[in-house]
Amino acid sequence: MTKRLPPCTETTPPPQANPAPFPYRDYVVAQESLKSALAEGPVYLELTGRSGTGKSSLARELIDGLDRHHFQVVYLSSSGTSLTNVARFIARTVRVPPRRTHLETVQSLLDVVSTQPARLVIFVDEADRVSARALYEFRVLSECERPGQQSFSVVLSGLPQLRDIINSPDLFPLRRRLAVRATLCGLTRDELLPFLHHRFGTDADRVPVESHDALFERTRAIPGVIDQVVRHALRARPGELYVDDIDASLDLFA
Repeated sequence: MTKRLPPCTETTPPPQANPAPFPYRDYVVAQESLKSALAEGPVYLELTGRSGTGKSSLARELIDGLDRHHFQVVYLSSSGTSLTNVARFIARTVRVPPRRTHLETVQSLLDVVSTQPARLVIFVDEADRVSARALYEFRVLSECERPGQQSFSVVLSGLPQLRDIINSPDLFPLRRRLAVRATLCGLTRDELLPFLHHRFGTDADRVPVESHDALFERTRAIPGVIDQVVRHALRARPGELYVDDIDASLDLFA
């Protein structure tokens, strides 16, 4: 008698926690927009979003994804705000020895930028903390050699206040040159559960469904805040969580 084998069934492996950024809609749209604009040529770009929306993660992915044969990235924080500091820092990065005067340094820098095969991209983080005058000077430096034509790309990233700064009348020449003004607003409601599974794997099932609305609303849908709230609650109590556990964590962080 032939022994009958049990029917073959496919099982879906349980979700695993993933430390990589969650590709929510705003994030993907902003990333693709910035990447496409940089590929077209020297441009001015703006990326804004509240703290925790993933601006730094997007910047890292964007920078890491650029072909090093075609792009050279210079990363600046808000501490280097004067045109002189910026020019000297960029010059050192592209191996141009600083000259006696600022103008000589700028000219030497532009000579190298115009002849090197890789496109220069200046990424300014925390740009909302940079003065309007300093932001304007990035345009002056980029267009120093040929007015109206950029020598390199500038990406300005910061909190929503950056939009207000760039919208000021003094920065109209810069604002009208922006090729992309991308904003990270956070998750949509239907992305909350996929985000929890992405970030926490099977532990996401410990979070009571009844607390999802409060988790979404009180964190203003900001991924970084949601992560902080849920991570604290999971550590505070082993096993299944209760609505009160999430509420207590929200009181601390949201």
